[in-house]
Parts: sequence; C-alpha cells; structure tokens
Amino acid sequence: MSPNTAAPATFSPKVVLGLVMAAVLAAAAYALLSAYAPDLRSGEGGANALSSSATGYGGIVRLMRLVGRPIRINRDPMRRTTYPGLMVLTPDHPLAPADLRPYHPRLVVLPKWRTVPDPMNQGWVRSNGLVDPLQAARIIPPVTGSFKVTQDHARARAVNLRSSGPAWPREGVTTGPIDHMQTADGDNLWPVLTDDAGRIVVGVMPDGHTYVLTDPDILNTQGLRDPNTARAAVALLSALGGSGPPVAFDVTLNGIESGHSLLRLSLEPPFLGATLCLLAAAGLVGLQGWNRFGPALQPGRALALGKTALAENGAGMVRLAGREPRMALRYARLCRQRAAAALGADHLEPVALDDFLDRWADRVGAQERITALIGEAAQVTKIADLAPLAQRTRQWRLEMTREPG
Repeated sequence: MSPNTAAPATFSPKVVLGLVMAAVLAAAAYALLSAYAPDLRSGEGGANALSSSATGYGGIVRLMRLVGRPIRINRDPMRRTTYPGLMVLTPDHPLAPADLRPYHPRLVVLPKWRTVPDPMNQGWVRSNGLVDPLQAARIIPPVTGSFKVTQDHARARAVNLRSSGPAWPREGVTTGPIDHMQTADGDNLWPVLTDDAGRIVVGVMPDGHTYVLTDPDILNTQGLRDPNTARAAVALLSALGGSGPPVAFDVTLNGIESGHSLLRLSLEPPFLGATLCLLAAAGLVGLQGWNRFGPALQPGRALALGKTALAENGAGMVRLAGREPRMALRYARLCRQRAAAALGADHLEPVALDDFLDRWADRVGAQERITALIGEAAQVTKIADLAPLAQRTRQWRLEMTREPG
C-alpha cells in the first residue's frame, strides 16, 4: 500500500446506523413485552377462561363470540366487583365474603375435577379424580349459611334443566351426558335451574345478584363437546346476562392479573402522548448528532493567553463593575490625543488644543467638533448612549487625520 493512500474506514456509516436502529427496536420491543407480559399469560391447563384444556372455559368464550355474543376477559381485581354486567367467577380456592357482595350479577362456578398437567401435550390435563364435595362447598363462604354439594356417582346421563323464569324455555333445555352430575343445596340458596329430580344446578343467594353453578361441565370445554350441552351453556349465559353489557369471565381469582408498573402507565392514555413526545424529541436529538455540522468544538483554556485575552478580561471587569458609561469621556479624550499627535499639536494646552482642533475641523469640513463631543461624553449615563457617541468620535478622528477607516 502506498504511504499516501488513506486507510479505509473500519465501519461503514450505514452499518453503524443499522446497528443503532436494530438496538433501538430491540430495546423498545423488550420494554413493551415487559410491560404487557402479565397479559400474555395464557392460563393453559387451568380451569379458567384462557385455558383450552378439558376443564378450561376457553371453549365457551369462543362459542359465545361465534354466536354473536361478545365476551370480555377481566384481569383487573377492582373490576371483579364493579363490572356492571354478568361476570363468571371460576375460583380454585375459597372465596372471601367481600367477593360475594356484588351490586351486579355474578356467576360462581364450583370446581369438580382434580387434574394434573399432561406431560405429553402442552396445555392438556389429565383427570386425577373428583374434587371432594366438602372442598367444593368451601368455595362459598360459611357466613352465607349451610351449603352442601352432592355428586351423582351413577353413569353419565343427560340432564333436563328447568326453570320458572321467563327467560328460560318452558320445556327446559336438555344437556348431553354429564358424568357425576354435581348439585347443591343450602339454607340461603334458592333454585334457578334444577335437574329432573328438582336438585339445584344453578341457585341464587339472598342478595339476588350472586348465582352459583354447581357443575362446571355445563360450561367447560369437556362438556361443550356435546352440541346439546353447548346449547344449554349458551342459553344459560344469555339468560343470566340478559341485554346488558357483555358477559365477562374473571381470571384474577386464578392468579392471572394485569401488571401495574410505571412503564405500562407511560404506554397508556393519558400519558401515552407525553411518552411519544419524549421519543420524538430523542429522535430529533439523535438526528442532530448524526448530521453534526463541522468538527466537534474543543473546550478552550480556563485562563486564555495573549493580548486579546487581556483586553477581554479587562472589559469583563469593567462590565462587572458597571463603569461602561464612564468610558465615554476617556475614549473622547483618547481620540483627541491621537488627533493632536497626528497633526503635531500635542504640545498645546487643553484649551488651546480644543480651539485648534475646532478650527482645523472647520478647515477640513468635519461633521463634529471635539468640544461638543467631550461635553456629551461627560453626560453619558446609559450603556445604550455609549456606542453611538463612540462611533461619532471615531469618525471625527478619521476626518481630522485623514486616516483610512
């Protein structure tokens, strides 16, 4: 390589820009996923509305949407008691008394099956037997009165669900075969839907808002494999939900909640606008840095050297002392002294010198007179009057001495 040949650049600017953009996009994607990671949990394998397992309720959510009935998934614990429409609760642990004091309709689905994850199929479960009826009954708090759950150990059979309510067909709705049909009875549980033997399948608490579905196979994916059970599930939710807001399935009781963080707060209204403005400002700063004009400014010395620095420091001290207006008279006298030296009259006394300079000004046709300029300079009190007077005095000196401007 010739010694005069410049070495090639190590990195191309386009490559550097591509790396920076990739890093920015990766960081933004990571922050976004971190903020909304709790909402991306699927709940697979559990008895909740996000699970497509046999005991999950993902099937009824999809079915209701297919028949034109919107469904919402609730991840906010506060909305569990304030949502104005029907909300389906699928708890896997005993409820607190506060959970059963709603002002709007709530459907509590009791557990029935014990399951374990299927190691061969992700998201599937295997049956591990029935839940103890006493454990299922404990889902309802004892303060509501006696509550007893019964399981039918006869072979699977179809159940005709009957109700005296006007929103339910008079002839009832028959389900498909349900294994180990689970019913309930209690002092404070009034029947809404009953089976052929009059046992409660759906009951309502004394508050008139809390409904209890005793057998989850009427709503879960395992039951929906039969068209008759699917028809009964749609009829049940439609009757309880009425024409109000969409039916909501709660998943907070199953441990699936929305995350709350400052990062997520900055990505949602009303703070989203401020976040976008900050990102735009950061982009403009980066663009300005990328397209910088000229070389980088090198910091100067804290104490400059040379005559220029000495003059600037002296001017700064005069400025700090507030003595600029007093410089007018001194500048006028300095110009008078330089003009006298140029004309060979610097040996004259001040009064005689002023007379000589004024007569010379008349001779050369100068615009100003030194006596008038010195008189004005003695009266200057404002910085704004200093520069115009200095310019006039300098112009007088140039006219008197015929010096180039």
